[in-house]
Amino acid sequence: MSCTFANNAFYEYWLASGGNPSFVEYITAWSPQDQTYYALSCFPGDGVIDCTGTSNSGASLDARFTPGSQLAYSSSQAAAYAASGKPGPNG
Repeated sequence: MSCTFANNAFYEYWLASGGNPSFVEYITAWSPQDQTYYALSCFPGDGVIDCTGTSNSGASLDARFTPGSQLAYSSSQAAAYAASGKPGPNG
C-alpha cells in the first residue's frame, strides 16, 4: 500500500463520515499504483480508525489513522486535496 492510497482512504473516510471519527463507514479509495478503486470497511476503535480491504491480487489492504487527525482536518484542506487530483479520476 502506498502513502497516496492511505491518504486517499483518510480523505474518503472524512468525506463519508462528515469528519465524525466515531462512524463505521464503507468507502472506496483510489490506488494510483493499481489504477483502480478498492472497497474498504472502516471501523473506529481502540484509538484508531482501521480501514481494511482486499486488493485485486488478494493482498490485504489496511490504512489506519487517529480520530484526532479526522477532527483536525478542515473543509479547506479537503478541498485542496480534492483539487490535487490524488483522490482519483472520479474524485
